Amino acid sequence: MKKRAVVIAPILCLIVIITTYYSLPSPIINNLDDVKIYHVAIIDSDYREEAITSQLDCGKLAEIISSYSRSKIRLPFAPTQITVGDIEIDAIDGNKTMHILLGNTNVIYESADKGGYKIHQSEKLKDDILRMIQ
Repeated sequence: MKKRAVVIAPILCLIVIITTYYSLPSPIINNLDDVKIYHVAIIDSDYREEAITSQLDCGKLAEIISSYSRSKIRLPFAPTQITVGDIEIDAIDGNKTMHILLGNTNVIYESADKGGYKIHQSEKLKDDILRMIQ
């Protein structure tokens, strides 16, 4: 009986630690100095991208995005259909590409075939970005 407890206790502790780690959110941007936003677009009524990068302060946008978090669990989301008003943000974070979709699908991803991470409070983030445009 003691042998069983000695084996089960570390396994249960490991399960608790892993569950806790993955349940806590992770920041979307870890280091502002490593992020360069190069494309921001909003989907217009004709379902085309309307580039709005020139209307935004990309440094300020990166600061806003860095105040939001994402899940640590990667989930499949593609294929997804864009809708009017969706916002697409493309950036480079260090040596990796970063794509953010806000609207119908609220994810951050490197490559769609690898899946993406759900963005927490995505509607508020989208509203903050839309306020920057106006």
